[in-house]
Amino acid sequence: MQREHTRQREVGLVSASLLYAVSVGMLLPACGSSGNGQTSSTPTAGSPSGGSVSTEPQTGGATSVETTDTGGLPSTGGVTGAAGVTGLAGETASGGTPSTGGSIAPTPDAGPAPGGSTGPGSEQSTGGVSISGGNTRTGGVSRTGGVSASGGIPSSGGVPSSGGVPSSGGAGTGGNAVAGGPGMRGLTPKEIVKDMFLGWNLGNTFDSTSGGETGWGNPVTTQAMIDQVKSGGFKTIRIPVTWQSHLGAGPTYTIDKTWLDRVETVVNYVLKDGMYAIVNTHHDGWYKLATASQSQGEAETTAVWTQIATRFKDYSDYLILETFNEPHGTVNAYGGGNAEQQTVLNAYNAAAVKAIRGTGGNNASRIIMIPPHGASPVQAAVKAMVIPDDPNIIISVHTYYPTGFGLNGNPTTWGASASEYTAMGASLDQIASWLPDRSIVVGEWGSVAKDELASRVKHAKAYTQDVTKRGMCPVWWDNGGGDFGLLNRKANPPTWTYPTIVAALKEGSTAGSAPGATDAVP
Repeated sequence: MQREHTRQREVGLVSASLLYAVSVGMLLPACGSSGNGQTSSTPTAGSPSGGSVSTEPQTGGATSVETTDTGGLPSTGGVTGAAGVTGLAGETASGGTPSTGGSIAPTPDAGPAPGGSTGPGSEQSTGGVSISGGNTRTGGVSRTGGVSASGGIPSSGGVPSSGGVPSSGGAGTGGNAVAGGPGMRGLTPKEIVKDMFLGWNLGNTFDSTSGGETGWGNPVTTQAMIDQVKSGGFKTIRIPVTWQSHLGAGPTYTIDKTWLDRVETVVNYVLKDGMYAIVNTHHDGWYKLATASQSQGEAETTAVWTQIATRFKDYSDYLILETFNEPHGTVNAYGGGNAEQQTVLNAYNAAAVKAIRGTGGNNASRIIMIPPHGASPVQAAVKAMVIPDDPNIIISVHTYYPTGFGLNGNPTTWGASASEYTAMGASLDQIASWLPDRSIVVGEWGSVAKDELASRVKHAKAYTQDVTKRGMCPVWWDNGGGDFGLLNRKANPPTWTYPTIVAALKEGSTAGSAPGATDAVP
């Protein structure tokens, strides 16, 4: 999410939403935006100021709102995610396709969550199992040319092997020991996305635009936090990272080694637990979507991505690189932009992919995620994409579906009628129809704390079921202690603030991934 353009999003998204609601009878959200030349405007859902909601316009009826983290409910005890129930019977939602695409809403990664305040209807998890062994790795261990450690990576099927010890040795050049595993498995993008299963965002942390990892109110990330996410049934963690305040001057734009080391340490936490890690450029404002600044934007994109990719070139295919978060211009930011912005973004995505591939090693075939303008799931954005001629590209969109419930908390209830379920499936079918034969990750989505808890649970289960049924991976936006926060990262050990939502996410993903899965029904 972005913070700077939240008011613009509110006005534009509301207008687009109303138009869409009239034509289709539903609102589609858009999610977290990232640098459009403006320095990281984080979505309100995580905005440092705490509590303000902002929306971004989306054509096709999606309004995106970003809410500020207002502190999550600290849960006492540490309940780990409840096991999910497999397969729900149900009828496949046919018809009802939304007029202009899926829901699009700017992600709420807007800033610091000023911890402590409890969200309405939040649950305190009590009597949970505490995670032992959550020591923080503070980096400094040098990496010997990226030798991957044996063990620690789950076999396909999702059961992590024990171990995960980083490779021993060496006084290599910078970085942390690679906790990665057997390397590249030769899986297709479709197979990778299916295996990613269910994801969670480490939001409002490394994506902070000031103050570093803890600048927006979240604590230092620990292995114990990642272990708890793993225990909740998640298999993918997206690590949004803002690099701009950690770069030297051009033309080299050298990344501060301490910052890159720390990002790598957290990537290793994730890989140690046998999960997928996604690293991106999030609230970076070096790339303005304007022809006049395109050459500079391409040069900096190339320089930054070459450095990031070089550091991770020997990591296994459990690491995925995402070119940008929600790149958008100042015109129609979450509704697809305009022709100039779309053309420049296509050039930037191409430059990032070329830079990553150019570093060689496992990056020659690593999965790379690229977004459309604003990461918006609207037709104008998706259809304007010029996808690089590369077999290992997947598309990332942000859908806070439906926008009113998922992003704005207006209405605060969902799922009372069968038509709401049907419309949900139809919105996903619309996105898939614009990207035939493409693998898709819903990189941000969720619901806000002001929503009724029972509705949030129903929505979480239904949306994950419908998304995974279509071969996509849902990645929940968690900004720490605010509107979207599920994990109380400040608790010791970390605990789930909303264990019933976590259980519903796993249950829906399990049902949608099962052979012969159907869409969710009331």
